[in-house]
Amino acid sequence: MTLGATLVLALNGCGKQDEEARPAPADAIPAPAPEDNRPLRQATEQAWQQADTQLTQCQQDTLKLNQTIDNLLKLMDETSLNEAKSAWHTSHNCVQQLSPFLLLGDVSPGLFGPMRELAFNIDAWPIQPGYLDYFDVYPHSGIVNDIAVPLTATALRAQHGFSDNSDVSLGFHAIAYLLWGEEGQRPPTDFIADGTVTEKQKASGLTPVDLPNSRRRTLLKLQGQLLLDDLKTLQQQLHPATNTLSLAYQRLSPQSRLQLWQRVAEYQIKSDVMDTQVSILAAGDGLPEGHNQFAGHTSESLVAGLEGLENLLFGVPGEDGSAAEPTLVSFLLEEKEQQALKQAFDNAQQQFEALADDWPAVGEKRLKPLLQALSDAAALLTPRVTAESTNNQGRTS
Repeated sequence: MTLGATLVLALNGCGKQDEEARPAPADAIPAPAPEDNRPLRQATEQAWQQADTQLTQCQQDTLKLNQTIDNLLKLMDETSLNEAKSAWHTSHNCVQQLSPFLLLGDVSPGLFGPMRELAFNIDAWPIQPGYLDYFDVYPHSGIVNDIAVPLTATALRAQHGFSDNSDVSLGFHAIAYLLWGEEGQRPPTDFIADGTVTEKQKASGLTPVDLPNSRRRTLLKLQGQLLLDDLKTLQQQLHPATNTLSLAYQRLSPQSRLQLWQRVAEYQIKSDVMDTQVSILAAGDGLPEGHNQFAGHTSESLVAGLEGLENLLFGVPGEDGSAAEPTLVSFLLEEKEQQALKQAFDNAQQQFEALADDWPAVGEKRLKPLLQALSDAAALLTPRVTAESTNNQGRTS
């Protein structure tokens, strides 16, 4: 068992006795009268609307990413490549703040199953780099070098997850590998459109557009365009005025929505962050960068995900630093517990920032404070909603 997994199990076990003493799950408690649900309904609607606002920003960031890709394909130098990498991080971190929404399909597949495909198209990881381009001792591998695969939107979508979930041809991490390459050493010369075809290549029926650099250029540009398309599709699915995912949410009672978000919050911290991403990073078993395997700065993306969850629960702070009332957390926790949860989020984010990308050197002493902060947050969010807490919104007022 890895160090990360051992510590996760130990810390998750700390609160077992407390959990046993908690009240019955919320779905076993009768819902309050409809008139008492108005503040909760407002809070759950405000929470859902966060996705629409955030996705508008993410699309703007992704449009900027595509503009930097166009500039890279025009200039093909180190500066333009670095600008594209920086834009990638900005756009990716924006989408990471949508983590609670992207995890809906895992938490409630019966209602939000389509979210799994949408999330897979946008942020699938880990990836098989050789499925895309040259890697290690395989200089002619991947879609870039396989002229049998036409570089069209239809073909690229068909290749995505073709035989395994790591067969990734779409989304952020496919783009990342084309920008960073193996060990972050992609040279800008890989994007120079060399139109010279040898006699041997001509004899094989190759044209300039079939050459690896040309196909790499075409693939990168197409991936950026499809990423923007997929973010637009996600926004349409989540927009309150449309159907599908939004309708599934609107049909839930306010109490059920609150329970859903509480389950999502616990799942994100325990299953997604602690048991999966942190464990992989701490183990260092061939995926040293975890989620951002090739782009790096995984800690930043994890912080962005926690910020998104914190915004969901506490509301998005306005210019004056306060969030619109009522907030989800005011229906979940007493004021003292709210402060404890806020502190746990702050502690976890500070620990991630302190670790940065130094994961291979992380030992038990450095890892334990991070896992403790995450465990504290998860313990506070373990479902224990009661009818009384729903009726008594405003404990912070």
